[in-house]
Amino acid sequence: MRTILLLLAIAFPLAAEIGPRSEEERKATAHVIATGTVQAVYSRTRALADPAYENTLYVIEVAVGRVEKGEGVGALVYARGWQISKRPENWVGGSGHYFPGAAGKSRGTDLAQGDRVRLFLVRAQDGGLDLVLPNGLDLLPAVDGPK
Repeated sequence: MRTILLLLAIAFPLAAEIGPRSEEERKATAHVIATGTVQAVYSRTRALADPAYENTLYVIEVAVGRVEKGEGVGALVYARGWQISKRPENWVGGSGHYFPGAAGKSRGTDLAQGDRVRLFLVRAQDGGLDLVLPNGLDLLPAVDGPK
């Protein structure tokens, strides 16, 4: 019996929420680190195999102001992320990307045009740029214009 339980635990590990990564971990993990201004957020909700589960996939279009790390970044970057949309009651597990927000902003879909962000990105196998999971985005303070 113990052997069966051990095999099940190895084959089906719990999908727990990943704790926030430190600044050092995010810098070491990221292939690209850039700051800029949000131009748009595009999102789509996708049902999973079980209809009780849905995720929202999103892309944040950012006009790049500065690249701190990495190469091959143009004037615009498209950062991909995800967040849960629907889960059964009492479900436990990962919830996707999140960041310490201001004014109620804590998910990629909460961002608006004009928000300033710092992105920690990993280059995916398909060449796209994904936010470091789970906290690969910092919301930066707004910059005051000329007075």
